Amino acid sequence: MTRIELIQILINEFRKFGYEGLSLRQISQATGLGKASLYHYFPGGKKEMAFEVMKAANSWIEKDLQTLVSSDLPPDERLESLIKILKEFYQNGKNACLLDVMTIDNCSNDDFYLESRNILKNLTNIFFTLAKEYGQNETQAYITAQTALSLLQGSLIQSRILQDTNIFEQQFNYVVRLLKNSK
Repeated sequence: MTRIELIQILINEFRKFGYEGLSLRQISQATGLGKASLYHYFPGGKKEMAFEVMKAANSWIEKDLQTLVSSDLPPDERLESLIKILKEFYQNGKNACLLDVMTIDNCSNDDFYLESRNILKNLTNIFFTLAKEYGQNETQAYITAQTALSLLQGSLIQSRILQDTNIFEQQFNYVVRLLKNSK
């Protein structure tokens, strides 16, 4: 198993159980690796695994999502592709937000804090870029980006707790209207 494959499994496990709820035994079962092998990949244990998950998520945002919204495609195509990718990543609201399940108990850890902050900044920049493409001025685009991110993150928490993925879908539709509103 490659480190990348291992991190993908870890992403899914941390999303299911959160940092505090996930044990090394569960990680071992999910990956098929013994604890010694896990420590070979991640000498810092679960804390290092969680940090690598956060780094992988941020790398995906920077490389894939930012590249998409900065492409030469028309804004509607970029937005449509972004929505498709995010809906798939969050399984239409069934998957938890990594920031929700990872940062609460680790917020005092500088590495987690910085990586979480970078994730939020990068996601905000993605929505900011699209809002500007739809004709919003800098101030309006920034407010729209912050609002879009808050709506989506909040809808993931609500969808998970209330077991109603319609909340996620409705908020996504509202975010699209927000982004396209240039007035």
